[in-house]
Amino acid sequence: MEIANTGSKIFNANITIKNIECSNIKEVNQTDFNQEIWDKAQQNRMRTIAIQPGTSIEFYVKLSIPAGAKLNTWNCTEIVAMSNEGKILSNSITIESLIPNPNNNN
Repeated sequence: MEIANTGSKIFNANITIKNIECSNIKEVNQTDFNQEIWDKAQQNRMRTIAIQPGTSIEFYVKLSIPAGAKLNTWNCTEIVAMSNEGKILSNSITIESLIPNPNNNN
C-alpha cells in the first residue's frame, strides 16, 4: 500500500488496521485475522509513519490466519490512516478474505 503527503508540512500518520464485521457477505461465519504493518523492505514492523511534504511511503499489510481457524469463514479487515489526535487522514480500505475448505475446491 502507499500513503502520500500532498500538503506543505510533514505529518505523522498512524496506520490503524482492525477486523470489522463483513457487512456485504451473506455468510455469518467470520474469523479474526492477525494483522501487521511492515516497511517497504519488509524488515521492520511499523504503526506510525512520518511523511515529508510532496512524498509518499510504501508499506505492506500482512494478514495471517490464526491457528485453528475454521474453514469456509470470512474476514474483513479495515485499514485507515489517522493523525495523533484521531483525525482521519485517508479513505478507509477494506480487504475481504475467505479461508476456503480445500475439500470443496475442484
